Amino acid sequence: MLSPLIQRYLTDNVTLARLLPVIQPMRLQSQWSSIFGLLMLAVTPIFPMSVRIDTSVTQPVLIGTPIGLSASVSEAGPGAIWYRYRIRTPDGNTFRTVRDFSPVAGFEWVPAQFEGTYQIEVTARNRDSGDSTETTSSVEIAPRVTDDQPVLTATRNELVFLYSSPPCAEGGKLRVQYDAPDGFRQFTPYINCVAGRNINVYLAGLRAETHYNIRQLVTTGEGVEEGPALDLITGTPSVLPKNTVAVQKPQGKIGQGVLLQSKVFEFNVATDLDGNLIWYAPSGIRYLTRPEPGGYFFALIQKDDGADYDQILRQIDLAGSTVFETNAARINEQLDALGKI
Repeated sequence: MLSPLIQRYLTDNVTLARLLPVIQPMRLQSQWSSIFGLLMLAVTPIFPMSVRIDTSVTQPVLIGTPIGLSASVSEAGPGAIWYRYRIRTPDGNTFRTVRDFSPVAGFEWVPAQFEGTYQIEVTARNRDSGDSTETTSSVEIAPRVTDDQPVLTATRNELVFLYSSPPCAEGGKLRVQYDAPDGFRQFTPYINCVAGRNINVYLAGLRAETHYNIRQLVTTGEGVEEGPALDLITGTPSVLPKNTVAVQKPQGKIGQGVLLQSKVFEFNVATDLDGNLIWYAPSGIRYLTRPEPGGYFFALIQKDDGADYDQILRQIDLAGSTVFETNAARINEQLDALGKI
């Protein structure tokens, strides 16, 4: 049973209700469509482009562990998205570029020097529209040292190991000595001791399938303190470069006993002067240009049928991990901005 008020409303408006479908239907539909469109525009938010970082490992991460970083964007719009990665160390004030702008969204980072909280910054840039956005994320790097004892950790290169030492006294300096069975002795460069900070250094120049005796030496104003002896046995390299044969042995004392070889159609390797393999670069590197102080190398990665961004200049450490990377397309951008192209 309808109430009298509703019955009256229906009676008064029945004529209008019957006429509405035939009175200028197109005009009414157009007006309502316009109004509806304005309402939707008013309530529909316009989101700016954003970027996020995901990591491949659970934190905290032990020092020397490869960490996969992956960037993804939202609301990017049409256009090519390029990414840049920068990292700030626990005691750093500024970010350092580890990979300049490229279309590759992922980056593998291997922290190998200091423990602590690192800041990872990724910038996403739309090359067509010029829009860009950035974000930062924290990664906690944990020490491998336990019970104040040094630790040896294998890397992906069977001839390179990470040596981790507990803190040594401020003002002192540490180096690591490693002896081969034939009496051949090597040292790492000296590293200054910092109060409360562990020391992490790569051991390289090791022969395959060889037993080494490892010991750290800390030099202070009172003399040299020896650390505990550790045993290290190197494995079989996963690469099989062609043998290097010493046709004629050098005469007299040699200052540099390493031969670094950058081969066009072979692995880039280092041998001692007897031809023994003591280091190799990761696969995919076309040319190894030169070593840098501190155990770094500059490498060229060339793709014959690739674009400019596939032609890469990369700085690597002794374990083959990327320290810095840029590409020809990015360099051309920077030169163009300087008016050099």
